[in-house]
Amino acid sequence: MILFLVLTGYVAASHVGKVPPAIPLLRDDFNIGLVYSGWIVSAFSVVSAGFGLFFGATVDRLNYRNVAMAGLVLIGSLSLIGAAARSPEVLLVTRLGEGVGFVLCVVSIPPLIVRACRSRDQSKAFGLWGTYMPGGFSAMVIISPIFLAENGWNGSWRINGGISLAWAMLFFALVPSAPPSNSTANTAKNGSVWRDLKTVLTSPGPLLMATSFVGYSGMFLAVTAFLPVMLVTQNGLPLATASLLTGIVIAANIAGNVASGWVLAWGVPRPILLIVTIVIMFFCTLMIYQPDLSMPWRIAMAVIFTGVGGLIPGALLSGAANYAPSPALVASSVGLMSQGAGIGLISGPPLLALVVGTAGTWSAAPIYTGAAACLTIVSAVGMMVVRARRQARNRRLQRSI
Repeated sequence: MILFLVLTGYVAASHVGKVPPAIPLLRDDFNIGLVYSGWIVSAFSVVSAGFGLFFGATVDRLNYRNVAMAGLVLIGSLSLIGAAARSPEVLLVTRLGEGVGFVLCVVSIPPLIVRACRSRDQSKAFGLWGTYMPGGFSAMVIISPIFLAENGWNGSWRINGGISLAWAMLFFALVPSAPPSNSTANTAKNGSVWRDLKTVLTSPGPLLMATSFVGYSGMFLAVTAFLPVMLVTQNGLPLATASLLTGIVIAANIAGNVASGWVLAWGVPRPILLIVTIVIMFFCTLMIYQPDLSMPWRIAMAVIFTGVGGLIPGALLSGAANYAPSPALVASSVGLMSQGAGIGLISGPPLLALVVGTAGTWSAAPIYTGAAACLTIVSAVGMMVVRARRQARNRRLQRSI
């Protein structure tokens, strides 16, 4: 069941991965620039960035299975509509709608995972769940050139839409109904969504983890989304080869996600893991954007960037159940983290494109990646402070007893 739920995330995330390989075709078809291309990549995440927490708090009061299915149906339907777009504005609108379906799906699945596994296995299960974004992203990047060569970018959109709709039917058949917990139902009767929002927003754990996601996700998507363009323009590779290599680079992120559960089980503190990982990622970008770097070295640095970087989402998502204000607000906490990830995803590609476009060279890109790394480091330090205060409070309680 956990494997099926993780694969559902892959299906949803494939709609993020269908865009980067299609950017050159979209630019030719719609006559758009690099910055507008960045917004097409990021439009998918606008809903996460603006309403992730609200969607999570709402989902906590609903049937998780039904909400996830509704998300899949919405993504698939709008992908089919987007395939018929004749203007970049229409394409952006459908991408926004796909974003709604994506958020509904990814905030509904973590509570289902919690129900499906033992508490001692949650960090490993969520390490697997953390692979949904790089897994779905990379799979689509790798296979997209086949669709692009045969049917253009429209074919990629149509196939993605069909897969999502078919998967929604599988989800209905295989996943048992999972209404909200009794505590959540009682909250729905005695409280309000707005009270839940306030509870999560005033809880330092989910808030700091969401902020960490802003820096990480922005850096990750900004680097990987424009890697095919870099490989074509800087290293002279054909688009199909550049897309294949980019897919391999993104797939390396899966290993880091899976490993995060075991690394945390070894006793490595979550904040230390975040700091060390994001620093390594930043130094990799210093090499990736060297103008004279050969293609093999650029790919090698990108693989390290994504592979090591996979430790971050796995570490953050595995803390969702532990850092939630209550078991009834797990989806709300995941929604806040999804909102942080969405803010990073929507801002990262356009900001990197703006820096590169202003400077006129890819070597300026580390200005953005350095700022994103600093944001994650500050958030991790905040998590260390919160942890130290909590431990001190527990010691005082023990002495008083």
